[in-house]
Amino acid sequence: MKAVLIADTPANHDSISRVVERFNREGIELLIHAGDFVAPFTEKPFRTLKVLLVGVFGNNDGDKLFLKEGYHEKGVGEIYEDPYKFELAKKKLIVTHRPKIVEALALSGIYDVVIDMGIRIKR
Repeated sequence: MKAVLIADTPANHDSISRVVERFNREGIELLIHAGDFVAPFTEKPFRTLKVLLVGVFGNNDGDKLFLKEGYHEKGVGEIYEDPYKFELAKKKLIVTHRPKIVEALALSGIYDVVIDMGIRIKR
């Protein structure tokens, strides 16, 4: 499976559109967003993404209810409370936007992959 990790999406439709076009060309199968979608209107350029987006809220996300509903209702993807754990290719992953908990999550031994907003992968 080909997955891509991003975080801190700028509230700039052109930038998001360019990234989405690249991801679509490269045939990714999952987009993991590690927080800071910023505003509900950022879902619009993500609508052309050909795969599901899964993400967590960050510390700069405005209206979380409208963000969550907008991304879900438009079929863009799902935004969860931070941290969010899930399974991918028989691996346990957890994604967070809180750098202070990354080390504890990694040291817990529960997860195969810990993803934070800095997009550092800890094993």
